[in-house]
Amino acid sequence: MFMKRIQTKKTRAVGFSNNNELIDNQHELEEIFINESIENVTDTSRDIADDNLKLATVLVADSRLCKRVAFLRTPNEVKIYILYNNIVLRLALYFFISLDLALAIFEKPAMTHLEMPYVASAILELLCMFVFLARLYHGYLFSNKETYRKDKKNIFLLVAILLTFMDLIICGTLREADLIPYAVRWSRMLRPIFLVTFSETRQIRRAFRNLRRTLPEVATVLTLFFIILAMFSLLALKIYGQKKLLTAGGEPYFANYFDIYFDLFVLVTTANNPDVMLPAYNETRWNALFFIVFIALCLFIFMNLILAVIYNGFRRNLQSEVKLAVYAKRRNLSEAFDLLKTRSHVAKQLVVTKANWLLLIRSVAPKRTTSEDVIAWQVLDDQHDGFINRSQFLQTADILNVRISEIGNKTIWLKKKFPSCYLSNPSQKLRKIVKNRFFKLFFDLLIIANAFFIGFGLDEADYVFLILFSTEIALKLYTYGAVAFVKSKWNLFDLLSIGGGIVAAIIESAILSKDSGQQLTVVDVLMVLRVMRFLRILGAYRRFKTVLSTIVSIAPSLGTYVGVLFVFFYCYAILGMEIFSDIVHDSHGHDNYRHFTPMANSNRSCGNPKLIGSQFAELDYCRHNFNDVGSAFVTLSVLLVVNQWHVIAEGFVLATGTKAARLYFFAFHLSCVTIVLNILVAFILEAFMLEYTLSETKFESLVQKKITELGLNYDKINLLGSDSSDDNEEVQDVVDGDGNKSSGCGDTVNNTDKVVKEGDARVQGKCVRRRSSNSLRRLSKQKSFHGLAFVMEERGVREATVQLQRMFEIDIEEDDLGPDDIDMVEGAEVDRPQSVGLSETLHGFGIISNCE
Repeated sequence: MFMKRIQTKKTRAVGFSNNNELIDNQHELEEIFINESIENVTDTSRDIADDNLKLATVLVADSRLCKRVAFLRTPNEVKIYILYNNIVLRLALYFFISLDLALAIFEKPAMTHLEMPYVASAILELLCMFVFLARLYHGYLFSNKETYRKDKKNIFLLVAILLTFMDLIICGTLREADLIPYAVRWSRMLRPIFLVTFSETRQIRRAFRNLRRTLPEVATVLTLFFIILAMFSLLALKIYGQKKLLTAGGEPYFANYFDIYFDLFVLVTTANNPDVMLPAYNETRWNALFFIVFIALCLFIFMNLILAVIYNGFRRNLQSEVKLAVYAKRRNLSEAFDLLKTRSHVAKQLVVTKANWLLLIRSVAPKRTTSEDVIAWQVLDDQHDGFINRSQFLQTADILNVRISEIGNKTIWLKKKFPSCYLSNPSQKLRKIVKNRFFKLFFDLLIIANAFFIGFGLDEADYVFLILFSTEIALKLYTYGAVAFVKSKWNLFDLLSIGGGIVAAIIESAILSKDSGQQLTVVDVLMVLRVMRFLRILGAYRRFKTVLSTIVSIAPSLGTYVGVLFVFFYCYAILGMEIFSDIVHDSHGHDNYRHFTPMANSNRSCGNPKLIGSQFAELDYCRHNFNDVGSAFVTLSVLLVVNQWHVIAEGFVLATGTKAARLYFFAFHLSCVTIVLNILVAFILEAFMLEYTLSETKFESLVQKKITELGLNYDKINLLGSDSSDDNEEVQDVVDGDGNKSSGCGDTVNNTDKVVKEGDARVQGKCVRRRSSNSLRRLSKQKSFHGLAFVMEERGVREATVQLQRMFEIDIEEDDLGPDDIDMVEGAEVDRPQSVGLSETLHGFGIISNCE
């Protein structure tokens, strides 16, 4: 039975007995936790049916991820939906999406020596299409059939699959008929649809959906901008077209209207400033007024106006998306509550008992320890009634998303196996030296010295630093133990970089002769990476630490926009390869096409006589081509930076012999630079300000307060047992990177603080536990649970869900489940207000990895 498996699932609770032996009690803590609900609650209880528990588990799990997937609630459909969410199937989907996108590497035009036969690539793509079709059908099985058929994203998926089948058949037929020049694989541009449309990549889809809703407002401002640009182009033609001026290259200056229009558009991007105005400026300085007025109006006013409209439009269109995410999460939780509820004769209302709640959490998050569940329950059941009502239950998903670390007093392996040696006086003195702050300071200074040696090319000292840093790692492992050592990401970084440097040095020393003159570049790179540990020194200062932690916190959230940019890049890369491949060649002997024969003076023509004497060839931009997907992505990256993008565009205009080639580069700049990057800039500004000013969410604060209130804050508890203070320091040194221990009361404490004994725990500093629940008081009396303490995980990579909720929770009432007529299907809309909050903006900008 499903419920029995949950009840008997092992949980971890560790501690030390009087003789300092590790005790692994699998059931005692859970029995205490459940029995208290029996003692405190004299209500009518009922067993939870397996089907109800499964459904409640799915609903709460979806609420944690803020998924808005509509599925039928019947037992059979629930089982199919659980299978649909299986990690193996999801990883398989990610693999085939990646495989489908990666086929561009192997299809003609392919990267060097990677081209595969057409039949092979066609078979792989057909395999991907069948997998996508199967995944689409799998979703159909557990959904409302009519709603699923009308869902736009499913329609797009099905159409993309059918068009790909059609393209493969047509292309294969043309190749068999020896009409290869006409066998264009146009469906390759549809491949990003599979990345965007499947529910597993819903964040990218939400970003595109909000972008689509914003485009009408942006189009109005862009239309006005292009009209102003057209007027200035006409004015420039009338002023300078009749003067017969020449450019620096000897070409007519401002003689063609469409050339003027393109040149002025480039000027707005600042790429050709001041070159474009020099012929007119050289004639008379008064001509500079024309360009000054144009730049002031179009660049400083209109470009910033476009940014403002994009930003505000995005915020305004986000509220419907955010509300649906919040309402969907709360409705799922409310439905789960109805499946678990029991009538309380004490509170005269429907409640969920602690025992039922534990069964649910054990099913939703089986890797959580029961002691973590105790803390979560204490936050929800703040009155210690032994049950929670609907309003409290609606906070379950948010509480489960708060990350805390349980710290146990674990004996170091060397101490356990060789106690006489490890506890000897020389060993204790050595470990005392390693724990001293001057030990850390010494190696921080070595890191700085290593950076200077690398900077001045003193490579002979690399091996000395390698030995010293290896010694540091060995001493830390000896002092703290492997378990405590790996808790620090910086320690892992040191271990990988120095360990890799040692392996690389041994291998390269064995392969390369001393007289070869070759450098150990791998060791150099690894040693330079080791210098990045200097950031930890900066983290000791509050201002630096705030900025660094903010950057780390928002950096992963940029993944959504990386995905959006990737979709644009992929489409433009495929289109560019179809239009511009094999017309510009690398002049450095790295060309991918064997049939290309270098011409005389090819280093100044990029393999195309039309480019001889052009600025594109003179600047040796030959590698900026579209001869394979790798070169195409690099070229698009250069265009994204804007600088000299008009030179690349004009190079392909000359190579193709038509000015229509400008449309490709114009469209890329407009979509990626003007729109997507402006949204990205707005996101970075808002996300940084939010993270910089607010350090904790509402629920993180509640959990931290409860841990402190119960006296289980690691910073204030001194674990019992023989030599336990030594182990306590070992873990803390790893947890706290800057050497200062936070007291949880707004200041810091150190090891010399007064120890106040309370119950069976010793609490450091002035922050003592206030009132503990019955379960925690009973836990404190169980000697097998001495050593139980918690610490809030560092900000690090903050869940995007948390980032939104702490701003948006004030805009929606806690019990608000939304209007009854709202469609909870992904992509549905609600009425959009005139203004929205900052949190909704962050959701649309993609920092919300899951919901809210």
